[in-house]
Amino acid sequence: MIAWISILLASLCETLWASSLKFLNFRHIKIRLKRNGFFSQKFGIAFLPLCTYIIFGILNMVFLTMALKTIPLAICYAVWMGLALLMQALIDVFYFKENISLRQIGFLLLILIGIIGLEFSSQYGH
Repeated sequence: MIAWISILLASLCETLWASSLKFLNFRHIKIRLKRNGFFSQKFGIAFLPLCTYIIFGILNMVFLTMALKTIPLAICYAVWMGLALLMQALIDVFYFKENISLRQIGFLLLILIGIIGLEFSSQYGH
């Protein structure tokens, strides 16, 4: 059970890691550093997406590694990426206000059914 929770947490971190890329702007960081200095609030705000990128990237690998101790790589990888894809689609629709078609929703539901099937049919983590 801990391994499946680790995959869920790894997927969440993967999703937040990927989402941080939408906010990451190295040019903006460089400008804020030159204009305001390293210890300014404006630089800190510009630098925050890079910090979240690094933190969620590391946590992602930590949780994924924990899950891989128990669950085979192919199953773990499929569930990890599938969950991250589903979570990213939800963030895209509800936070970034991107459109999604009924066809896309249908295929996302197929991914979800596959993930649930892998978990219930797996002897690992139970």
